[in-house]
This record gives sequence, C-alpha cells and structure tokens, in this order.
Amino acid sequence: MAKGNGSAGGKGKARTRCEGTVLESWAEVDEHLEQLAHVQRQVREFEGQVNEQIDALRGQLAEYTTPLLETEKRLGLEVEQFLVAHQGEFEKVRTRELAHGKVGFRRSEVIDFKPKLRAENVIGLCKEHGHAECVKVKETVDKEALAKLTTDDLSKVGCRRVPKDTPWFEVAEVRAATGAVEI
Repeated sequence: MAKGNGSAGGKGKARTRCEGTVLESWAEVDEHLEQLAHVQRQVREFEGQVNEQIDALRGQLAEYTTPLLETEKRLGLEVEQFLVAHQGEFEKVRTRELAHGKVGFRRSEVIDFKPKLRAENVIGLCKEHGHAECVKVKETVDKEALAKLTTDDLSKVGCRRVPKDTPWFEVAEVRAATGAVEI
C-alpha cells in the first residue's frame, strides 16, 4: 500500500501545481495511479538493490577496519600511558617533536562537581545563587498537547484550530502469491 499526499507520494512536502496536462476523468486518475504503482515498484526494486550493495560494503568495511581501529586505539593508549609515566620531562617544554609526529601535554580545565554533589544539587545551587544561565532549559511548543485543549483554552494561548483538507491516495497492489488486490 503506497500512500501519497498529492506531491508524487512525498511526505511533508509542499504541494506543487503541474503545468500543462490536467486530468479530466476518473479513468485518467486511475491510469495515473497505475503508472504511480509501476514507478513506485521500480523505485523500491532499485532501493533494494542499492541497500544490498550498501550492506555488503558495510560488512567489508567492518571486516577490514575493525582490527585496524583496535590497533589504532591500543597504540594511542600506549603512547598516552608512556607520556603520563614521563610527564616530569614536560615541565619546561610542553611539546616534543619526534620523527613521526609530536607528543606533549596541553593545559586545559574541566568543570567537575565537588565530592558528594550531584547534578541535581548543582542545578539547585546555581538557581539559588542567581546563576540560572548555567542551567540548560529548552522550551518548545508541544502541538500534540495543544490539540488536547478546548477551543477557549487554545484561544487564551494564542492558537486556533484550522480545518485543512489534505489530498491523499493509495495505490492498489496485487500480491503475486495470492493474486489478491490490496489497497
């Protein structure tokens, strides 16, 4: 069952008007639905072929790169461990150039909670001490919740219900195994 909204079967797209040919009978509409079914089958068939190729390539990629990525991670960890063990050598010079790259330490800061404090405690303390800007709050309109309001309540919050007719169609498909037509 392929469905469409009047824009060549696309979802969420604005409708566009076709220049030129205009359908003049239900028979022509039915012919268009037949053509749509044919095109949609061709698209699904091609998508299936491409997805099979993509899956095969993903498998090859994972097979080839997994051991390489594990080696990369292990080598990086070993270099970091060596650097930490020799951190004293970087007190005066922060970077050491080697034949195949550079190593060193960068000064950086991280923000961490004091012992025994959790995020909830820090949020409360930020608000209490006038630092609400340090607390992330994302506000968005929930249209599903608005749809549950009465018309009066919608009006109070600056909204209204707008009736809208949206064209739709379903293409009938014949199942090869049963010969049944599904809509």
